[in-house]
Amino acid sequence: MIRLIIFSAILLFALSCNKQEDRVLLRVRNVSTEDFKNVRLYQQSMGDVDAGKETGYEEFEMAYRIAYVQLELKGVTVSLIPIDFVGETPLENGKYTFEIGVNPLAQSVYDQITLQLVED
Repeated sequence: MIRLIIFSAILLFALSCNKQEDRVLLRVRNVSTEDFKNVRLYQQSMGDVDAGKETGYEEFEMAYRIAYVQLELKGVTVSLIPIDFVGETPLENGKYTFEIGVNPLAQSVYDQITLQLVED
């Protein structure tokens, strides 16, 4: 009987383990005081992200420390567009958060947002 209980406990534990770290999971956190609308990360829609809030994790096949980001800020579409990914190494499987902020010294729609990757 004890063997059955131990086996059941081990089986239950094994089945409850989350395998999400077997892939790249990304989310977006808005670290600004402005609301973001229609956020896109690597061409994938992440929805609206209010100031100080974050999205849920989304699965990506491949991602890098730098990313293409597009969003609406105060009714204007702004973008962060990497020139290329040469020399970049794909992220290892796991959970990551891209923290997006607003650049107060921006000169154009292409430098209005800041991006920082955090490994969760």
